[in-house]
Amino acid sequence: EVSNSTGEGDIDRPNNSCTIWGVRNPGSSEAGNSRDLLEQRHALQGVDHAVFSYLSDDKLLCTMPEHKSSIVDCYTGKTVTVLANPPGSNGYYKNHAVFNFTDDLVLNDGVLWDYRTPTAIHKFDKFNNFVSGVFAPSGIDIIINTEVWDMRTFKLLNTINSLDNCLLKYNHSKDVMYGLSHVKQEILDHEISPSYKHVLGPFESTFKTFAADGGYPSLGTYDVGKQIVDLNFCRRDKLLVT
Repeated sequence: EVSNSTGEGDIDRPNNSCTIWGVRNPGSSEAGNSRDLLEQRHALQGVDHAVFSYLSDDKLLCTMPEHKSSIVDCYTGKTVTVLANPPGSNGYYKNHAVFNFTDDLVLNDGVLWDYRTPTAIHKFDKFNNFVSGVFAPSGIDIIINTEVWDMRTFKLLNTINSLDNCLLKYNHSKDVMYGLSHVKQEILDHEISPSYKHVLGPFESTFKTFAADGGYPSLGTYDVGKQIVDLNFCRRDKLLVT
């Protein structure tokens, strides 16, 4: 389990931290009460966002300040590698590093890495200021805002305007893609508490849905009537929560 904390008004995020917790089985002899269910394992400093690897629970991908990312061994708390982007980083405002679905590639700030090698594979051209991009389930495409890139050739395959300014998430089946629209810059600057400006949300009240294969055609747009903080799905994809 990972927790992430940030200080109120901490725009530059120098004190952000991430904690790896062990979760005990409630029926075990070690778990005497609710407070004993969690055991703090490792505290990591200078982390803005963290995600586990998809295929195992041994790696944690951390987004750090200055457009860096790192991979941490979940069992030892030791940093396995630091991915420091080349000069002229894209500097996306809502950057967060992501694994591909086979855990061997990392996309951070629009730069593609094989984390087992010391140099970046490719830096994608920048066409927006907010969205840093995700891997598509096909294993071929990378989507950065409205641009769909081919990982094999690094060429631009398509531009999909309806993806503009969206954080993209996939359901568990990886057949539907959800787009959460970031709150616009002028609203962030004047109406949102500084402590929320550098996390993934908040988002507008609507989310979009797309087929997650082929040309990513639109399936629909839904308004939940309130500002969205996050969106997630149950394991069988029958329910979602905002």
